[in-house]
Amino acid sequence: MRCYNHHDKDAVGICRFCGRALCPGCAAEVEKAVACRDRCETDVATILSINRNALQYARTTKQVRYLGPVMFIAIGVLIAWMGTRFRDFEFAIYAGAAVVVVGVAFLVIQHRMAKGLKA
Repeated sequence: MRCYNHHDKDAVGICRFCGRALCPGCAAEVEKAVACRDRCETDVATILSINRNALQYARTTKQVRYLGPVMFIAIGVLIAWMGTRFRDFEFAIYAGAAVVVVGVAFLVIQHRMAKGLKA
């Protein structure tokens, strides 16, 4: 592959922002990525920053992925328990069971999404 600007020179990398092939004179290293010197350096730095932020967000959400479904299940069990404990709250048994079912469905969906992200 040849340099975009100097057709007689071999390219050593491709700009992370615009995709142009670059020779050593045209290439600039930005945080271990290649960019067009004096043209795409700030854009590549921005892209790398966005990627770092997205990775940090993914790590954070991974830690709390199952919190919502577990809370649904716990609240459903609590509501159903109240229905069995107090005579005038028979509907609470069904409502609690429905909340537990929603929580389990939510848990299964979260698990499948997590499996898909790992692949």
